[in-house]
Amino acid sequence: MSSSSTNQSRLLTLYDMDSGKQWSNFLLTSSMTWNDMIVSMQAALGRQGQELWPHDRNGEPFLDTDAVFNFASIANGEKLIVTIREGTRVTSYLDLEYTLYLEEEDADALPVPLKVSY
Repeated sequence: MSSSSTNQSRLLTLYDMDSGKQWSNFLLTSSMTWNDMIVSMQAALGRQGQELWPHDRNGEPFLDTDAVFNFASIANGEKLIVTIREGTRVTSYLDLEYTLYLEEEDADALPVPLKVSY
């Protein structure tokens, strides 16, 4: 039996985009239904009774089309982004790197990297 088939749980981080709250060590198991997952997220983020819409780290929404949540689509350690409004556009918060070049024609001038985080 491979190690991927024996790992029946995922340890995730939840990020509530609307409140800015983050919940580390959220446990997702392969036996959870969609409703089980949403109720657990509501409890973790303090949003009992509110409808939640989870997205992957790329901003793609997860759908509840299956009776059992598509467990294989989530990697261990992944960060899930959660919103309280359906259809919210989520953009990822990736670090961008810019390179500025000096305008002088100096043979010793080197590109200067800047890192900007959002």
